[in-house]
Amino acid sequence: MAVVNKRVVAFIGIAFLLLGVRFYDNGALNYVRDGATYYCYDERDNEYLQTGIPLLNSRGQYEKVILSGGKNRAQKLLADLGATTIKVEFVDGLTIEYAYSDKLSKCAVVGGRKVNITIAYASDIVVVGTPLIKGSF
Repeated sequence: MAVVNKRVVAFIGIAFLLLGVRFYDNGALNYVRDGATYYCYDERDNEYLQTGIPLLNSRGQYEKVILSGGKNRAQKLLADLGATTIKVEFVDGLTIEYAYSDKLSKCAVVGGRKVNITIAYASDIVVVGTPLIKGSF
């Protein structure tokens, strides 16, 4: 009976560990639940379109999510992340915000400051990249 109890406890422990990995730092994806097209990039900048958002942290070096909702959705996402905007650029009707959040672990350095989320938006489109946006908008 003791062996069975140890196996049950081990199984429950592994289940909680996997849940912790899923929710500890799953990038911006923890804050994006619906209407997303997800891309990830490996260390050689190869782009991979995913059919769904991965369950665990088995993503590439960079990730990109395309959403609808424009400025309102972008601002809500930054607020949900508790992000501090580092820099804002305006290019042909497109707004690009570089920000930092303690809730995300991957970082890049832009202008000497840490950035771990980049959001570009115009009209109804939002492109979110962590830590930077790779590929085209």
